[in-house]
Amino acid sequence: MPGQVSLIRTSASLLPWDEDARARAATEGEAALRKALELDDSLVTAHTLMAQIHALRDWDWQEAEAEHRRAVELGPSDSAAHIWYGYFLSAMGRHEEAFREAELAEDLNPLSPRVLQIVGNIHRYARDLDGAMGYYERALEMTPNNAWVLGEILFTYGGEGRSKEFAEAAQELRGLMALDPTNPARQQKHRWLAESFEGLTLVEVNHLWLREAKDPSSPLYMETGEVTIAMCHAMNGEHDEALEWLEVAFSERGDIGRQVRWSQLIFLNVDPAWDGLRSDPRFQDLLQRMNLVD
Repeated sequence: MPGQVSLIRTSASLLPWDEDARARAATEGEAALRKALELDDSLVTAHTLMAQIHALRDWDWQEAEAEHRRAVELGPSDSAAHIWYGYFLSAMGRHEEAFREAELAEDLNPLSPRVLQIVGNIHRYARDLDGAMGYYERALEMTPNNAWVLGEILFTYGGEGRSKEFAEAAQELRGLMALDPTNPARQQKHRWLAESFEGLTLVEVNHLWLREAKDPSSPLYMETGEVTIAMCHAMNGEHDEALEWLEVAFSERGDIGRQVRWSQLIFLNVDPAWDGLRSDPRFQDLLQRMNLVD
């Protein structure tokens, strides 16, 4: 049984550009997950994973919440069930409920950098940027070279409209190069980032990032999703380009081989990085099509 449930996780560990393999793994994993629930409906992790499928892939908010509720009912002491339910509530703009689930998750697993990162995201989406930074800093104390947390910090600065020198970020990224010596492509990307960040403002870094992310010969090309490209454009005030890339991401919905590139769309209605686009009718239309606004 646990082996069946774990199959659904396979797609998350695949390289993002291996789209055929990712799609096969996701399809097989979902079949195994449904079979596991058919055999035992009390599996907390299975319900949490099914909730994520409904939310991140299907954008079926009602079914996603039903599965999340089932997971926390079955596993009141399961930190993962609470933190992922809180993350979902955050995407729906239900911030007070999200805080309650996040607090439960943190109490149950206070030493998890992943939990702290997601709690930080929940605070950021609720516009508590100082609170978010506090959680990111705590996560970095546990895992100083955590690329995911460093990325969230950069987006927090961008969402607040700050201009910041990146010498410190460059130093952190140099440390990342020592983490995975078996992955030359990742080391090349981190080396490029570390060299590029020094002495530059956020806008200048975004321009460099965008140039590389769109260049097929760059190590960033296959690792950067359309939503991230759109976010960089949005933080630079390049609204037309941001909206064009968001539409590309929206058009890929249903392509499970490329889900890592468009699943971030569920946070469009709450992430401060998109605040500059909120008055644009095209952005509001996109939210309507995703059923993220009434």
